[in-house]
Amino acid sequence: MTRTLKYIFSGISLFLLTLTGTGQDLTNGDTIRYGGVRFGIDLIPFIGFFTDPPMKGYELYLDAEVSDGWYLVAEGGRLKYHKTEPDYAYRMKGSYLKLGVDHNILGRRADENESIFWGLRIAAVDMTHEAEEITIHDDYWGDLNTSLPPDHLRPFWFEVTVGIKAEVLKNFFMGWNVRGHFLLIYPKEIMQPYIIPGYGNAEKNFPITFNYVLSYRFPYKLKVKQKKKKKKETEGTE
Repeated sequence: MTRTLKYIFSGISLFLLTLTGTGQDLTNGDTIRYGGVRFGIDLIPFIGFFTDPPMKGYELYLDAEVSDGWYLVAEGGRLKYHKTEPDYAYRMKGSYLKLGVDHNILGRRADENESIFWGLRIAAVDMTHEAEEITIHDDYWGDLNTSLPPDHLRPFWFEVTVGIKAEVLKNFFMGWNVRGHFLLIYPKEIMQPYIIPGYGNAEKNFPITFNYVLSYRFPYKLKVKQKKKKKKETEGTE
C-alpha cells in the first residue's frame, strides 16, 4: 500500500508540474504529426504466477488516438485462482472488459510522443466461483462435509486512472498508471468472491490497483492544432 501511495503522489506531482510549467506565450497552427494504434500487455498480472497460491491471468491493452491528445481505450483480460485449505477448496475464474478514454495533458511537438494522462473506464466481468470439500467442525454433532455450487456473477464498475507513457524506442512504449475502482452493480451472491477479476479485492468499495504496460504503436498521420512558441519581444526601447 505504501508503494501504491508513492506512485499516486508521483503522478499528482507530475500533473501539477505540467500545469505550472506552461507559462510560455503560445499560438496555434495546423500541423501533421504521427498518432497511432497501440497494442500492449500489462506485466503486473504475471506476478500472480509466482504467488502462493498462484493467480494465473493476463491483461491486454489497446488504444487509438482519435484527436490531439484524446485516445479511445479498450482493455481485457482473464484470471483464474484456486486455493486449497484443510477445511475447503476455493475456485474462481473470469474474463473482463474495460472501455473508456484517456487524455494526454502534455502539449507536445510533432516529434514528441511522451504523455502524462488521466482516463475513465467502464468495466464488467463475467465470472464464476465455487467452494468444494468444505468441512464444518462440531464437537457435538460431528464434522459436516458440504460444498457450494458454482455461482455466476457479472459485476460492473467505474474506474479513474492517472499515469505516464514514454517512447523508449521508436514506436515502442513503456508506462504505468494507478487506478481507483468504484463498484456500480454487484449481483447477489451465494458467497462473496475472494477477488473480482480486473477489479481487485471484493471486500473493498474503492480498491486501488497498479498497471505497468509495454506497448507497440502502429503509426498513422494525424492533423492537429500544433502549439508553437512566440518569440519574446525585447523589453524597453533603444
